[in-house]
Amino acid sequence: MKFMISWDSGMYWCESGAERSKTINITVTDGDVMLDSPALPVMEGGVVTLRCRTKNTPSSLPADFYKDGSLISTQSTREMTIPAVSKSDEGLYKCKISGLGESPHSWLAVTETNSTPPPPSSSPPLSSPPHIPVVCFVKVCVVVLLVLLMSGMWCFWRKRLPDREVEVGAHTVTSE
Repeated sequence: MKFMISWDSGMYWCESGAERSKTINITVTDGDVMLDSPALPVMEGGVVTLRCRTKNTPSSLPADFYKDGSLISTQSTREMTIPAVSKSDEGLYKCKISGLGESPHSWLAVTETNSTPPPPSSSPPLSSPPHIPVVCFVKVCVVVLLVLLMSGMWCFWRKRLPDREVEVGAHTVTSE
């Protein structure tokens, strides 16, 4: 992708025939605060560190970390470590720095040890918006508006032009 907007955030995977890759989470933000989290699912029992970063503003302000909308930790280092990740740690995380803003939500996926990956139809709650239908709808609306605009302009100019008489050979043709 050459240009990305926040709507491009979401879960991505590759498919080839009947095979499917692991799902990764990509978050696109244009805000000042970003949550640095694992893109791939983490294994149960592993260590995960979430980092709250600022794009342009260096600051020593602490970061608040949220899971599924609830405040779970405030860290002066802007880092929150989960020493032994469990399935219950799976969820939607974000961070907030007072006065600077908050990050977009990011899904932390946890894979159980000795388990199979979830079927392709499963997705986390509050996943990215269905951008393919939205993009198609926007494109159709733009095309319809352009056609209406061009038709209106054509009618407007056609009414404003005076009648013309043009000589063609020995005949006079009047345009209306």
